[in-house]
Amino acid sequence: MRHFVSVADLTREDVLHLFEVAAELKTRRKAGDLATPLAGRSIALIFEKPSLRTRVTFEVGAVQLGGRAVYLMASEIGLGTREAVSDVARNLSLWVDGIVARVNSHETVLTLARRFPSSTRCRTASTPARRWPTTSRSGSAVSTSPGSTRPGSATATTSATRSC
Repeated sequence: MRHFVSVADLTREDVLHLFEVAAELKTRRKAGDLATPLAGRSIALIFEKPSLRTRVTFEVGAVQLGGRAVYLMASEIGLGTREAVSDVARNLSLWVDGIVARVNSHETVLTLARRFPSSTRCRTASTPARRWPTTSRSGSAVSTSPGSTRPGSATATTSATRSC
């Protein structure tokens, strides 16, 4: 498995594959087939600042896919102050199966990815997720040009999950 912390790391085929998987899961769910690829797995949600949409979509998504989410404000865990980012990642890797981080610094994302086990995938979620409703409604592929998530932007959202 590879770490992936930026939408720029994705090929057009990668993005299209993500949309295909999302469409399949959505179709299955509507048909009553509740896929649970995250069954028995826990995801830590680390937020340097609150975000309604990101928190709710990842918490609900984890539950709908059979997992659990643990919400952690950066101030509660002392991210980068009381605890080094690398220590937070290493400790969380002992207790959870993935990390979703909405952080202000791209360097924080890179540190989390470096310190989480290499068997874990880190995935930028905000940009492909923003494009999904357009694809979902129209049924056709959208532009998949990379680079919409800027390093250091407040919208850089990264997750790490072993099960994906």
